[in-house]
Amino acid sequence: MAPAAPFNPPSADLPGKPFVPEWVPPPVTKEKHNFAELKSIDLSLLDSDDPAVVDDLVQQVKVAIRDDGFLFLENYGVSLEQLHRQFALAQYLYNNISEEDKERLLFHPDSGKWSGYKHPYGFKRHRGAPDGIEQFNWYKPDWEDINRVPTCLHPFMDEIEAFSNYLTKSVNRRLLTVLSRVLELPDDYLWDNVQSHGSPTGEGYFRHALFRPVQKQIQEASKGLRMHGHTDFGLTTLLFSVPISCLQIWGRDEQWYYVPYKPGALVINIGDTLEIVSGGHFKATRHRVFRPPADQLHEERLSLVLFNSSIGDLRMAPAKESKLIQREGCVEEQGVYKEFKKLTSQGKLVPTNRQWREIQIATCTDPTDTVNNRVGAHQVLIDGKVMHQREYMGVKVVLPDDEQHYVTFEQSQPSGSMSYPMPISAVRKHGHVIIKGRPCKIIDISKSGTSTHLVGNDIFTGSTLSDDFQSSQSVDIPNVTRCGYQLVNIDEGFLNLMSQDGTAKDDVKDPGGELGQTIQADFEDGKDLIITVISAMGEEQAVTYNEAPKGS
Repeated sequence: MAPAAPFNPPSADLPGKPFVPEWVPPPVTKEKHNFAELKSIDLSLLDSDDPAVVDDLVQQVKVAIRDDGFLFLENYGVSLEQLHRQFALAQYLYNNISEEDKERLLFHPDSGKWSGYKHPYGFKRHRGAPDGIEQFNWYKPDWEDINRVPTCLHPFMDEIEAFSNYLTKSVNRRLLTVLSRVLELPDDYLWDNVQSHGSPTGEGYFRHALFRPVQKQIQEASKGLRMHGHTDFGLTTLLFSVPISCLQIWGRDEQWYYVPYKPGALVINIGDTLEIVSGGHFKATRHRVFRPPADQLHEERLSLVLFNSSIGDLRMAPAKESKLIQREGCVEEQGVYKEFKKLTSQGKLVPTNRQWREIQIATCTDPTDTVNNRVGAHQVLIDGKVMHQREYMGVKVVLPDDEQHYVTFEQSQPSGSMSYPMPISAVRKHGHVIIKGRPCKIIDISKSGTSTHLVGNDIFTGSTLSDDFQSSQSVDIPNVTRCGYQLVNIDEGFLNLMSQDGTAKDDVKDPGGELGQTIQADFEDGKDLIITVISAMGEEQAVTYNEAPKGS
């Protein structure tokens, strides 16, 4: 395919444009623990004349999407200077928007759209508890009518619109080309048949967002949460990596991980639509916005996001033309595809894409909503874990809940055995499996004929184990839990810990080695530490730690 042209924005110095101060990225956290390791994809390789290079790119994306649903995208055509200009415009918006415009352009989420200005008082039009989050969202009508945009941004709409057009029609189109190839479909299949069109963002939207620090009582009420754990309801989401670490993803080991900062990179995640079209081969990414590490608690987080939506009138189904789906079938490992299939197998209509996204926006709740955020309302207990459960038009959505981060070891123990069976076809890299009697994290999966070879690292000893399994059989999956405890003391080789409810736990050994030494040093320095303990098959071990936020 022809090489993609780089972004060529309108000039920032045209007559009539006010001066815009530069955006200075805030300092990166010094915290090193509890961060995800995401694969980075070089999109410029799609332009290579060497078919082997392009094929390798497709395979890299295939692995990243199947394993994580999240990936970094680099070399996509926008320079760091051009990107910082867009952040400067977002900063200018929140420093200059008038109170009149805030009221005039106030959003109506009950309509099923985020269009307009979101006040920093929750996700309803009426004001609730202060959440410190301001947003402005551009949908198709907002691009078409300058009066639907804050007055202070009128001189810069040529730049903002050109940026959104480039992200949608160049960056996202090339990304969809790669994803079409992963599914072994024609290059433009997803762009022509699934992606919505008709504006700089199609039926989706572009967002400027600002997260300001919140007061202690709000942080306590929301348990540190800024936005509920969720999957995006659209096709793809393009989020620009920022220094303030708030975005977290849910790992296969059922642990929340911060997404690290990679200057200039796009963070890409897969939405519900693409999970369904792929027949479950792609997974919609479970993620949330959480309080940042302790050294960033008082920093503001500026964010730019493009949410790509699928065609609203379509009812999504797997792409039967996909040779990947024809060869391997569909995957019912998790989430929305499994629920959509359940409805269609009963002869029922699934929601249209428009219905699916609008009902979720209209019924969105706040992290401080104590009426709905409780067991018996929007929360359920599954295998001892607190999960967030909603049902939209007959489709049940169950996601790890915000309180999962705080559940104690005793609360989170599964009610059944220490393991459970799973078809080997559903096993994925970075997930857990029992190999030769030991709980392991999978580091490699290979197939040969009817045999599947699994390689994993023992989650306690780090030793590498491997075994071969017939592709038709099931494997045993260990029930693995990770729980956080406050460190009270270190005594005779054991950590004296305390759960959130005040229960003492004194049977976890000092991990020793470099980790044990750094825990000892920080504890002796008077730091308030939270120790993460991993438990499986009757064993447990301290695996990492972080400094507790001040005042928590």
